[in-house]
Amino acid sequence: MLDRSNKAVSERDESNYALKVALAEKEKFKRRLNAIESLIGREKPKKEVIINTEETISFSILTILGIIFLR
Repeated sequence: MLDRSNKAVSERDESNYALKVALAEKEKFKRRLNAIESLIGREKPKKEVIINTEETISFSILTILGIIFLR
């Protein structure tokens, strides 16, 4: 009974160690991939901010009217 328990504990420890090693390898791979992508100039595309002129104008007018009427 004690042998089975000790064996289960050692297998769990080996499994946890293997998981930590795999995660470390994954992080190394991600860093290398990012370095390679930056060298070849293939970076993630940046999000473009789209400004709707109608919303901007209406917001400006409402702000000005709000300031005028609250005085």
